[in-house]
Amino acid sequence: MVVRTFVVRLGMNTLVKRPTFRISDAFVPNQTADIVLIRLAMSIDFKQTNSGVVCLPPEGHEDYEEHHFYKVNCYSAGFGFLGMNPIRPAKYLQEAPFPVTSCKIYSTIIKDDITNLNLLCSRQDKDGSHALCKGDSGGPMLCITDHSPMLVGVARTSTGCERQRFFGHSTFTNVVFWNNWIRETIKDRDDSIVCFEPFRMAKITTHALEFLELRDVNANRLMRLNVNKNSVQESVVYCKNQCERSAGCAQFLVIGKKICYIIMPTISEQGKFRPASSSVSVQEEQEMWHGRIQRTNSDGRSSECGVVRRSPMQSLISEQKMMTLI
Repeated sequence: MVVRTFVVRLGMNTLVKRPTFRISDAFVPNQTADIVLIRLAMSIDFKQTNSGVVCLPPEGHEDYEEHHFYKVNCYSAGFGFLGMNPIRPAKYLQEAPFPVTSCKIYSTIIKDDITNLNLLCSRQDKDGSHALCKGDSGGPMLCITDHSPMLVGVARTSTGCERQRFFGHSTFTNVVFWNNWIRETIKDRDDSIVCFEPFRMAKITTHALEFLELRDVNANRLMRLNVNKNSVQESVVYCKNQCERSAGCAQFLVIGKKICYIIMPTISEQGKFRPASSSVSVQEEQEMWHGRIQRTNSDGRSSECGVVRRSPMQSLISEQKMMTLI
């Protein structure tokens, strides 16, 4: 299995080096939903990166039907190709009005399944205007409500980037429809992450990116320890202590109450070892905790767990605090 690493880059200009943030988690509501929620491995300093945020719909907001946005100013943005030329991607962030219109009225033109209730449609209001271009998919639709931008949609399909006789039509995944799922997922994930200096601890599943990266790791980098503890909390404390005592260990994985994996750094890029066929295995019902040395911000001191303190061996007080947090 090949695990691809995706990152998020911030900024409106692709000609300059932009801040890059690694994605640590990805969540989808189901296998057919055309939306994904990502969590970054590091928090963003919006002042330093000269970037901003757009608000989600308010908590409990249920007005997701298309008619609620007919008379609202909506826009979309992206780095898609400029026109039909496949070698001219945008160097600067592009933005254009995308008014929300009826999906049913233009069903014969729209290239999408309009029976999908999680859909918003847009029709350009100028003759000859085009729709979304290649590379714009996944971009935001923002609508101005109460004088503030609100994230309403995610770019999905388009009738094409060329100038069109009957106006350009685009569809967007309806973010407002998924608002409750987004908020519940964020809360559940935040509740599953704790700080156990010098490690960031996260409760993960077999679908988490942390697990996918570790599942096929070279067997030469793994040290498996059989743990005889009465609880997962005790196993986490034991495994963390073993990692701190192992030179070079920067992360570990606890599976249930009985298994601890110490993951060592890459031995050599030149010596290509044969990966183990099944280095890390786990049963679906087993609880897993992943510990990783905290990634620091540019100041070298702060992380998503606050100010990083590199202390000697953890005391019993710290261990008890971890058990309480879990």
